Formats: sequence, structure tokens, C-alpha cells
Amino acid sequence: MLLLKQILLVIFYLFSPLLVLHLNHRYKFVNKLGAVVVAYLIGLLLGNLPILPEGSHGIQDALTAIVIPLAIPLMLFSANLRDAAHLARRTMVAMLIGIFSVTVIVVIGYLTLRGQEKDLWKIAGLLIGVYTGGTPNLASLKFMLGVDDTHYLITHTSDMIISGAYFFFLISIGQRVFNWVLPATPKVAAIDDDFNDLDGTDLIGAC
Repeated sequence: MLLLKQILLVIFYLFSPLLVLHLNHRYKFVNKLGAVVVAYLIGLLLGNLPILPEGSHGIQDALTAIVIPLAIPLMLFSANLRDAAHLARRTMVAMLIGIFSVTVIVVIGYLTLRGQEKDLWKIAGLLIGVYTGGTPNLASLKFMLGVDDTHYLITHTSDMIISGAYFFFLISIGQRVFNWVLPATPKVAAIDDDFNDLDGTDLIGAC
């Protein structure tokens, strides 16, 4: 019976992302939440209910150890690294500035809170990883640094709450706030409208 429950748990872990993606494409409210948030909610619900079979922790660690080395190359396969230097110079500069900023802030936080937590350096490594490479980096650093589940979940949950609040700020009043200090992006809608208003004669004349 225990073996059957463990097999069902593995099947659930393998196919639940497909279910989440299906719900994300089918229902608007799920799409607004986002597949990642829904997956986290399912994980939090599953982890806090007394339904996991004995030995589930080992299964989770084994699957994570397998999935992470697969996830990182799959993300890189979709990136055109050869053209990145030519097509996304500003993006790369912004990324370098972001890495530098995150590193400085984490170092300042570590020096400020040093002595209050013996594994603070591990949390600092997790934060740099998640803000420079996302969740796959965070999960891989958990194993590399030997972070226990409690610190990992607290760090990840805190990041989700703060990032979620910041994202809500961006989609609500963020644009108005940043327009006070940043130049507005030129609008191209007027150009598209002018193009759509042209008939065949205008196009021939323009040529």
C-alpha cells in the first residue's frame, strides 16, 4: 500500500505541471494568477495537509535533483546567445547592473544582520541566486549550499510575498510613479493607425 502511494505521488509530481498549464490556458482567473503562483499554492496546500505518504521527503529530493539539471539546459536551449550581444545590448547592460545591485544589497544585508543567524551566508547565496537566475538557481543552490528545508521555504515564501507586492505595484500605479523620473516610451500606435488608414492608391504613391 505504501509503495502504491509513493508511485501515485511520483505520477502527481510529474503530471501536475501539465494540469496547471491546462488550467492556465482554459480559465482567465487562473491565467491572471499565473502558472507559477498556482503551482506554489498547490505545493503549499499539499505540504500542509497530512496526506503525503511516508518517505515522501526522499521522493521530493530525488525528483528535484533530477529536474533541476534538466531545467537549466532547457532554458538555455531557447536562448540565442550568438545574437544576444548585438540584439540585446541594453538588456545585457541592465542585467549586469541588476546583478551588481543585488550583490551590493545582499552584502549590506548580510553585514547588517551578521550574528543573528548562523546560516545567514546560505540565505544570502539563495537570494543572489533567485534574483540572478530565478527559481531553478534557488533550488540548485539549496542542494549546493546544504540549506535545510525550513530556511529554504522561508526564503522562498518571503521572496514570493515581496515580489508579488512589487508586481502588483507595477501593474497598478507603477507606471505613473516611474514616469515622474523616467522618460516616457515613444508611442507607435499612431504610426500603426496611419498605416492602416492608407488605401492601395496611397501605398502606390508612397512607393
